[in-house]
Amino acid sequence: MTMQITQRKMRGFTIIELMVAITISALILGVLTQVYAGAKSSYRVSEALSRMQENGRYAMDYLARDIRLAGYTGCVSGGTTVNNMANPISGWSPLNTATSPITLQGIEGYEASAVTYSAISGSAVIKTDAVLIQYLSPNSAKLINPGPQNANMQISGNPLNFQQYEILVVTDCAFADIFKATSVSSSSGTVTIAHSNSNNTGNNTVHDYKEPAEVMRMQSNVYYIDTGAYGGPSLMRRRLGFYASSDATQYCTNATSSVTQGFCVEEIAEGVEDLQLLYGVDTNADLSADKFVAASSVAAADWPKVVSVRVNLLVRSVETNVSPEANTTAPTSQIPLFNNDTTYTTTTLTATPRAFRRVYTETIVLRNRAL
Repeated sequence: MTMQITQRKMRGFTIIELMVAITISALILGVLTQVYAGAKSSYRVSEALSRMQENGRYAMDYLARDIRLAGYTGCVSGGTTVNNMANPISGWSPLNTATSPITLQGIEGYEASAVTYSAISGSAVIKTDAVLIQYLSPNSAKLINPGPQNANMQISGNPLNFQQYEILVVTDCAFADIFKATSVSSSSGTVTIAHSNSNNTGNNTVHDYKEPAEVMRMQSNVYYIDTGAYGGPSLMRRRLGFYASSDATQYCTNATSSVTQGFCVEEIAEGVEDLQLLYGVDTNADLSADKFVAASSVAAADWPKVVSVRVNLLVRSVETNVSPEANTTAPTSQIPLFNNDTTYTTTTLTATPRAFRRVYTETIVLRNRAL
């Protein structure tokens, strides 16, 4: 009797018991795998959406900030004579010669299907828009001595950190000269800014500037869509500046020798797939937009009448394979629909498959031209 009890206690699991245990374990493991896969997929989708929204907001904020300042010229009004004495810079056209008198070109748009602006020609993605935004820096330094006779001008200290090779503007509200600083002294007292004919068309400005004239930076930015460093579309900016001639990427530097003047390439926001702009033109001088038209419908002399810009951005997720929508070619992909363009073909457009997309739209008023 005792031996029988001992043998019964020493028995292992039966085959049926093992199969049941394995089946239950497999089911539990399968459920856990599905939960993990679902959580991972949900995380990827959430991360893709968050990043897309962040890029969209950042791109719109960057554009809005610059567009609001477009055309700002300090005390330089529409009747001020503006002269450009800086040597020509490839891709840069600071003045609107179609107006009378000649004025600073505060804003100008381009259709990328036929880009004429040499700074981005061949770079912008087909069918997208581009825009040039120019203004004088809101901060200025007061001129303390007359400057043109000896090819320099003087300011007290250098509170705005003006540098050699920068494009600056001097004005007394009646006249204005755009020039390139050939040198900026490092004195802590009176700082001398030279504008000799080595980098300008002449030594002397068109006007004998005295107090209370002021000196400001020239800001010139071109926004467009191009392929970013990550391999997909991005909102890009070419900013007027200077770069070391050995720097093939042409990013702005503070180099003091062997430099080239031009546009420094900057990637503003990833995933911006398309940029479409409409310009609000004031046709009756009431400082408000009377019509919104594409850049191709704005005459050269009417760019100073642009008082607002309607910005449309199509932003996609940088991550792919996160959306169930897999249409990649015209006419069902979102890019042609965004442009309302039926002329796309598979040879001119292939959209990234299964990426989230969102449209951001904002109408931005130019503070210096509208009510």
